[in-house]
Amino acid sequence: MAHVFRLYTAGGNDNIEGWSNSNGYGTRAISSISDPEGATCKREITSIPSPFARIDLMKNAFRQVVESNDLDNQVTIYHKLVSDCFDVAEIFFNIEKLRDKFDIITWNKQDSLSQLLNSKITAHRQLGETLSMYLDQDAKTYNFDLLQNIYLLNYKGPNAPTQMNIIGATSPATLFFTSANDLSYVTHNIRFGNDRPFDSDFQPLYKRDSQFILYWFGLKNYWNQLQDSTERSFSSLFKEVDDYLELTYSQLSQEQKDLINQMSKAEIDKYASIPITNRADVVEVLGCELKCLNVNSAFKTDFTIDSDFTIDDKKPLVLPVDNFRKPLIYTQDPWDSKIIVPIHDKAPLNKRKLPADGRTYPYLTMGDFLEDTIICNNYPLNSTYFYNGGDKQCEDDGYSYLLPIKKEYFQYFTIEDLKKYLRMERCDVIEDKAVKVTLEIPIKNQNGQVNFITYERFYYEALTSTPNERNGRVIVKDFALHIFPFLKVKNNIMADYRINVVDFEDDDTYTLSFGSGKDVCNAESCLKRNKTEEGDAIASGFGVFSPQTFVFKQTFSYIVFDVEGIENIIIPEFQGKAGANSFEFAIDFGTSNTHIECRMDGGKIEPFTISKTECLIQPMNIGYGNDFDNVIMADFLPSTIGGNFKFPTRTVLSEKAGLDWIGSTITPMAEANLPFVFETMLLPRYNKSHVDLKWSSKDESKSRIRSYFENLIILMRNKVLTNGGDLASTKIVWFYPASMSSTRVKEIRDTWKELYELYFKGDKDKQIITMSESIVPYYYYKKNSKATTNVVSVDIGGGTSDILIVKDGEPLYLSSCRFAANTIFDCQPCHSNPFINKYIDKFRTILDTQNLGEIIELADSLMEDGKPASDIVMLLFSLMGNKNVIEKKITNKVNYNSMLFSDSKLKILFILFYTALIYHIARIMKWKSLEFPRHLTFSGTGSKILQILTDVNDKDILEKYTKLIFEEVYGTEYNQDGLDILINSSNPKEVTCKGGLIEMKSMSVADIEDMKLCLLGTTENNFASSSLKYSNINQELIGGVVEEIEAFTNLFYRLNEKFSFRKNFGAMKTEELESLKQHFTRDIAKSVRDGISEKNLQDEVEETLFFYPIREILCAIGGNKMMLNPEE
Repeated sequence: MAHVFRLYTAGGNDNIEGWSNSNGYGTRAISSISDPEGATCKREITSIPSPFARIDLMKNAFRQVVESNDLDNQVTIYHKLVSDCFDVAEIFFNIEKLRDKFDIITWNKQDSLSQLLNSKITAHRQLGETLSMYLDQDAKTYNFDLLQNIYLLNYKGPNAPTQMNIIGATSPATLFFTSANDLSYVTHNIRFGNDRPFDSDFQPLYKRDSQFILYWFGLKNYWNQLQDSTERSFSSLFKEVDDYLELTYSQLSQEQKDLINQMSKAEIDKYASIPITNRADVVEVLGCELKCLNVNSAFKTDFTIDSDFTIDDKKPLVLPVDNFRKPLIYTQDPWDSKIIVPIHDKAPLNKRKLPADGRTYPYLTMGDFLEDTIICNNYPLNSTYFYNGGDKQCEDDGYSYLLPIKKEYFQYFTIEDLKKYLRMERCDVIEDKAVKVTLEIPIKNQNGQVNFITYERFYYEALTSTPNERNGRVIVKDFALHIFPFLKVKNNIMADYRINVVDFEDDDTYTLSFGSGKDVCNAESCLKRNKTEEGDAIASGFGVFSPQTFVFKQTFSYIVFDVEGIENIIIPEFQGKAGANSFEFAIDFGTSNTHIECRMDGGKIEPFTISKTECLIQPMNIGYGNDFDNVIMADFLPSTIGGNFKFPTRTVLSEKAGLDWIGSTITPMAEANLPFVFETMLLPRYNKSHVDLKWSSKDESKSRIRSYFENLIILMRNKVLTNGGDLASTKIVWFYPASMSSTRVKEIRDTWKELYELYFKGDKDKQIITMSESIVPYYYYKKNSKATTNVVSVDIGGGTSDILIVKDGEPLYLSSCRFAANTIFDCQPCHSNPFINKYIDKFRTILDTQNLGEIIELADSLMEDGKPASDIVMLLFSLMGNKNVIEKKITNKVNYNSMLFSDSKLKILFILFYTALIYHIARIMKWKSLEFPRHLTFSGTGSKILQILTDVNDKDILEKYTKLIFEEVYGTEYNQDGLDILINSSNPKEVTCKGGLIEMKSMSVADIEDMKLCLLGTTENNFASSSLKYSNINQELIGGVVEEIEAFTNLFYRLNEKFSFRKNFGAMKTEELESLKQHFTRDIAKSVRDGISEKNLQDEVEETLFFYPIREILCAIGGNKMMLNPEE
């Protein structure tokens, strides 16, 4: 029997002999042809004589896969072709994520054939004719009759082999088809979830992205509604694909099936069109527009940041940069550890493309949370008050780290979150600083369960060049930072912070900004105290320091610390404190010293203090050293007030040199401050100090007074805030001397009110209480010593003395004069002053021996600057409380009060001062027909001179001497009740403040004026009338003063005879005193005229003329060489 040679085995006629007709090749016959390769995917099918062979192959591949009833085969060429077809389809579906890698090129059938057929080139016309033949011949088989365009994918991404790389296109037969070329260069750069296109891992449709699957079934189910070019159904146009979809449906989960069954045309319409770049049309197949994934549509992921932050209504993803092996869903599939996420993405957050996914969607990476560089400070951290990031060695190793956290972290999370999720651990690296920083970022999966992305970064000091992507760099800086006030105010209260930064090397530029939650703001100003307006540095005198103060007037939770463009975070641990509700302050603003007393909730009246627990100022680091601590105390504030530095303190303002007090606004606690360390150490050279504040009428001085008050009120305000008090209920009492003019009182009162309104926001007219410093001491002694009737209250300050006469418990008369403690100490200029010249070398020797010579250097500098002698004297008095002196245990050697107490020569000045003052009081009382005083009280810092005159703990001598003066003036003996002298020897200045807080009643200037009287100081009962002006003082009145001085001189020497100054006070011998009598008679009239010449002649006479000559007598005696003689 003859053998029939044929390729197929099914459906053929085996009875053929010779040349006879056989059956045509049908579907059954073709399918039975044996593939010599075993239908494997090892070799692409290419030997098909048709320009549309790939379209046919793809159609046949779908048919073969369906007939195999096996969607998961990983061997056959048909499964590969179908998988590749879906890869092309998925590229079109995700084209908006892949625009940077693909172009879509349109091949229009009509236009392209027309161009070929009408070409002048023969080969082009032949190609056109060939294509037309095939298109016509296979029109029904491949739907060429409905074909308008084919859209080709041109790959232009990484590793593209040529300029034109067509990897696939739309198909009229299967919707999509691929190129037969090797497309591995695409495989390496594109992925859909964990699937890579055109690879050897064939991916059936049912295993692909749910959205992609859903779209295919939506296209199938709503084909006829999605286009109007044909009424032919999806199944008739794409039978092989339709059969494949039916087989796929059986493999889907019930949830997927439900989504397909519930899908409406409206949901199909939600998918996005696929526009063609530089063309008006969109991608379509057979007139039906194809859609792609709307990249703005929601997708399911387990990497969503666990934060309320959104951008463009999207919550960012947080992606790992290391091997991450948790099976969390990325955008469609579980995370693949092979996905490379960059450490940094420089694109704006809302413009970023998801790694390996390609869609534009916000995501965060390690570089969004951790800085490339960590700042190391050469000092241990003050970890009680500043967050250490979990660095357990921050106080032990002599240096500390700032937090290398991006300020953007706080767009997503809080400080509390950071404290939970940040860890810093030092690494053991020889001769290098190294630290590992670990930061966990919480993410939420689709079910709300929280997981964490962990970022871990090592920072090395040895990495001196630009930090690489993985490791960071350590830079070491030498600086200090202080915060004042160290408290967090409530949102409804005005914040007012000073952050002081000092660069020890003066070679870096520091910038601070301040964060509260998501908001970061720049400082209101940055003031450099040691820089001239031209930017030149002024040496501090302590070393190379470059201090700058940042002023910020909002609440903040963290500081963004920038040095030379490198940012780290500082987090102060502000500590709230419950405390008093109401505060009352009393301020005695004196010529030489200022004192504040405080009362909380109506309790005990105590000196103003800032304790360690109140910590108004806190350093970020510890162990800076004395030089730096001195700068901070000089420019800023001591850490506590009440120990070595306390009230009363010198009335002095320290300011940046060269300030414009007239035209500029001066920032308190920055450009000017209260130097509590004044007279205890040298101030930095870039500072200037001013002491003549109270009485100077220059415009500059008025501005300085305001600044001085503002510094005081800032202290009081923060005392209230740190103790949880109510600002608006705070009361402030201030005092003025009787000798101050009503105009001046109003100016100062208005300043207090203005500042109160600014900083306390309360009722300034009700809460600012104005009282006379001449009267309030009486209320103190009235309460504490029962001094109620016939009292004389004498308040001796540095510049003025106020005399209050009380009768039957009611203040009656008030007199004030510029005759006070400084009258004694300023008896001569500092270079010829006996109080200085007699003792300065002794102090120098003592202090130099103890390596404390800088104190005497301070005295020398004050003298060089031409300061009043009283400033140097105050410095010498202050040595007893000097911290360094106390530490050296040499207070007994530098007790200036004790030295003067034993100085018989200089003591005569104190006796003369006291005698003149009491004499004048007695004359007033006699002329007003008043009885002897039962109590004589002393207050004010100047009253400390009584401790030089006699032992105030044994007042018997002083009381006897005072009674004797009264008896001499009155010409009669003292009554049997006698005289009690009351002195607060420990702190006489507190008497005024305590008395003010006891009484707490505003005193009108008018009422005080009505009480004031001025005994002119003549031998007659001659009180100044309100109409008497300095211009009215004639020679007759001056002659009367001369006579009064003569009478006083006689009395003074007579007192020595009756009450030996040497025996009772330890003063000079009588013959020495007699030698000084010449000074009591010289130029008396001239001294009166000189005193008047310092006044405005049109002003009313406000003080006695008696003390003008007394002042000159004191000066003359002080200039006598005898004063310098040592004790015998």
